Order: sequence, then C-alpha cells, then structure tokens
Amino acid sequence: MSIIVYVTGYLMEMDYDQVVVDDLIDDL
Repeated sequence: MSIIVYVTGYLMEMDYDQVVVDDLIDDL
C-alpha cells in the first residue's frame, strides 16, 4: 500500500492530469 501512495504522489508531483491519477486508483 505504501508503494501505491508513493507512486500516486510522484505522479501528482509531476503535474499529471488528475484524471490519470484517478484512473490509476480505479485500476487498483
């Protein structure tokens, strides 16, 4: 679970679209 939070935080730091982050969370 910690890795998922880290990756999500990394993507958000890189200014990825919120939609992309939501898709990743939905896949999990």
